Amino acid sequence: MNKVKGLKEFQIPFVGLKIGVHEFNYNLNKSFFEHFPDSPIGNCEVNVKLEFDKKETLFVLNFFIDGKVAVECDRCLAPYEKEIFGDYTCSLKLLLNPVAAAEDDEIIFIGKDESHIDVAQLIYEYVVLLFAHSKNTLC
Repeated sequence: MNKVKGLKEFQIPFVGLKIGVHEFNYNLNKSFFEHFPDSPIGNCEVNVKLEFDKKETLFVLNFFIDGKVAVECDRCLAPYEKEIFGDYTCSLKLLLNPVAAAEDDEIIFIGKDESHIDVAQLIYEYVVLLFAHSKNTLC
């Protein structure tokens, strides 16, 4: 998994975590999305709760996302705040050689020599997916 520069707080040191469920909370704003070129998201207040379920060689990440994003109406272009919410689950599996592993849409393979997981890119993608489905129902 790629690391996003400048967002060290999104790197989870899973080697030091005990087996079981661990909770991480993130508060996202405009500065988070500025780390991603061509991000469609500007002003926002988004909360992300991550339940990180560590097993021996498998990690299950449950993301719970809610907040508000400043957008333009797709009809009249007037600015408004769109509420977004959703949850996503992602699984990561530790392998000796993740490059040789078969592609799988539901599991991300990482090397056993890794010590951290950077969840910034995953969070960004999930929030953008929620944002992409936004329509102004009041216009």
